[in-house]
Amino acid sequence: MLLGVIYAHVGLDRLAQVYVLAGRYDDARAAYQRAFAIESEDRGSLANSAVPFLYARQFEEARRRLERARGSGANTLVPSAYLALLAALQGRFQEAEGAIPSDIHEMEKFRDAHHAFYAFASISALQGKSAEAVRWLRKTAETGMPNYPLFARDPDLARVRASAEFVRFMAELKPRYEAMEREFQ
Repeated sequence: MLLGVIYAHVGLDRLAQVYVLAGRYDDARAAYQRAFAIESEDRGSLANSAVPFLYARQFEEARRRLERARGSGANTLVPSAYLALLAALQGRFQEAEGAIPSDIHEMEKFRDAHHAFYAFASISALQGKSAEAVRWLRKTAETGMPNYPLFARDPDLARVRASAEFVRFMAELKPRYEAMEREFQ
């Protein structure tokens, strides 16, 4: 009953988003499928629903969702960032980097900017650019997504995980994450 009340207030696709952040991509895809069977894709987080498909390397479905989200007339920040990540995952790094804005001041005003910053961190990490990846991870954490477990296990960050910059950043982030974890247990 209580879970139903929560879903009614925040939307059925929120559980799917939690699965994405927890690295449970198969569960996320299934949860999005259930959510979109009840509510149309247009009412849900269509851009975020593409993420499990990016991790599964199911690029056509990810692209379909991202293009539809970008064309919806809503905020295009996140779908555009994920499309840039898709380009990087397909080895089109110049295109991906070209999609990263040089001035992010306006982006920071959006509540979901951290998702875009995380996509930019992933683009840098896929190329082995550790300093740049960590710069974007810092921005991700500062703007609302200090997700230590995600950063620690995300396969897209693997190339930079052993770098001094990344190790230092994670050492700084861990106490903050642990404090939040204790607070919300």
